Amino acid sequence: MKKIVTVALFFVLLISACQAAAPTAVPTTEPTAAPTTPPTPTSAPALFVDDFSGAQLNWGQFGVSTQLPTLADGVIHFPLNIVNKATAAATGNKFPEDVIVTSDVTISNDAGSHVIGIACRYDPTLNGKAYLFYIAKFSGKTDRVAGISVYDPTGQQTGSLTEQPVTGDLATATTFRLQAECIGSRLILAINGQNLAIANDSSLPGRDAGLFAFGDGAGGEVQFDNFTVQAATADQSEAARLPVPKTP
Repeated sequence: MKKIVTVALFFVLLISACQAAAPTAVPTTEPTAAPTTPPTPTSAPALFVDDFSGAQLNWGQFGVSTQLPTLADGVIHFPLNIVNKATAAATGNKFPEDVIVTSDVTISNDAGSHVIGIACRYDPTLNGKAYLFYIAKFSGKTDRVAGISVYDPTGQQTGSLTEQPVTGDLATATTFRLQAECIGSRLILAINGQNLAIANDSSLPGRDAGLFAFGDGAGGEVQFDNFTVQAATADQSEAARLPVPKTP
């Protein structure tokens, strides 16, 4: 009898040891909590893009222009070889009122004076009126300026809305990115992400956009690339229509 009890006790201890040594089961199911959805980023959809890689420029004549630019090597060339006469072009489209227009710029020949820029709210039916956003260097001056003006060939509206000196690297840069923001009455010129000129005006109803450049005939040349027109986001448009606080 003692031997049977001893054998039975041995098996009980063996089974207990095996159970203790068995690894704990790892759950194979994923957590059941619903994943959170990240917020949708605010973006401005592209309305028009031209990288100038085509064989022909299908743009229209800009009222300020005496000659159209030419395409070559994947960029659009604006020769500044006629004294005080512009090379310019408009896309020929009718965009929404609120847009953001951008373009890369390269000054391949910085000879003489020049005015280089982007146009928004251009209207060919109103004598070619437009807002001009520009960076410029004038004869007899070494410093550049950045400004916003109203182009009105009838002379009924004042030209310059604002003009500011350009300092730092931008004063001598030959490549940069221009951005013109036309939203409500708010007009902003940014160069390489820096807001350099800001004005408020809502007198022009045009809907087209374009590029322009003119000089003093000293042989300068400018190239533009990666031209884009984007719609403003809803929050940008709303903010642009809020009352502008008065300066004390």
